[in-house]
Amino acid sequence: MKKKMIIATLFASLLIPTSVFAGNLLSVSVGPIAQYQNTADDAYAEAASGDTSNMLSTDNYKFGVDARVKIALFEVTGQSLVSQIDGGDATDFVFNTILTAGVSYDVLPMIRLGAGIGPSFQMGYYDDDFYYDMTTTDGSFSDTLSNSLLTYRVTGDVLLGNMMAGLSYSVPTTTTFDDFDFSDATPEWGNGMFGVSVLFSLL
Repeated sequence: MKKKMIIATLFASLLIPTSVFAGNLLSVSVGPIAQYQNTADDAYAEAASGDTSNMLSTDNYKFGVDARVKIALFEVTGQSLVSQIDGGDATDFVFNTILTAGVSYDVLPMIRLGAGIGPSFQMGYYDDDFYYDMTTTDGSFSDTLSNSLLTYRVTGDVLLGNMMAGLSYSVPTTTTFDDFDFSDATPEWGNGMFGVSVLFSLL
């Protein structure tokens, strides 16, 4: 066990200076994201059957904002998909948001891979008020986070100067911060959803 810890420490000590000297100590990127709303299992079944009509229809996508803050190996990401509430007014919106913390590393000069975990939650604005959990204005944002399902997010990006283009895969679990259980923290890979982002570097 001790030997494994020493090896892991040495490995990390090599990776972090590599990131720093490569000029990647701090980066901030923001851009649009489109996420397919069918699960990976459904998408695979569609592709296997040769029917890609759902994948080609914008009605099956949600659009929003993707943001990344990377410090050396560590990265915080946030995506928020915005859509109108069915049957609501033109100003009634729902925000499906995922916040994650994890690691990110440039495995090649133009390829960056990342992985993290964090809360996935839904908030809304309707009836001229902001709802933290789509049902009540009571509580707080911290309550929303602590009761949100934990979600894994894996990213793969192509670095194109001050721009990144890539894929993300968001995978849910069945556990929360407030009621955490390791047995429920297993990724439900088949229920994940794919997204495509184009991000522009601010730093």
